[in-house]
Amino acid sequence: MIVFSIMAISTLTKKWFNRTASRKKLQIAQKQLLDRYVTGYTISHVPLASGDFINTFDAGNIKAKKTVVMAHGFGAGLGFFMRNYGTLSQNGRIISFDWLGMGGSSRPKFTKRTVCSDEVIEEAQSFFIDSMEEWRQQMNLDKFTLIGHSLGGYLSGCYAIKYPERVEKLVLLSPVGIPEVPVM
Repeated sequence: MIVFSIMAISTLTKKWFNRTASRKKLQIAQKQLLDRYVTGYTISHVPLASGDFINTFDAGNIKAKKTVVMAHGFGAGLGFFMRNYGTLSQNGRIISFDWLGMGGSSRPKFTKRTVCSDEVIEEAQSFFIDSMEEWRQQMNLDKFTLIGHSLGGYLSGCYAIKYPERVEKLVLLSPVGIPEVPVM
């Protein structure tokens, strides 16, 4: 039984991360993964003004006083947190999203740069942070606890700096891209 479960999850995970999979196959794999751990959730594509969309998972009580937003790391998807959703959604509303260009979100064009500079870093951060803020507005979220893992942790920190009035608590799980120890 345990071996079958591990093999089934491994197969589903391979489907989830297969870059050549069609959008339909990705949606099927995402549903299969999430259905193993969560009930009563919705998946939606939240539209942005650019014509792009952000793939969004939403579970728990939509009218709860507390909302938790989870942001995955580079190249991952909202299924990364699949084992956390069930427990977290029992205590309030849990929302997770795929960054633009990752998971089930749209794949907008982003100009590849060959030189790294402060301007290029700012442009890359703004690409993600601005789309997250537009997503937040579309989701009608006011304040929330923001949990970010890996690159999602770095970008969550950047979001909290730019929009401190929106982030009630910030939880960073193995954040990357932090060049120096933050000043407390």
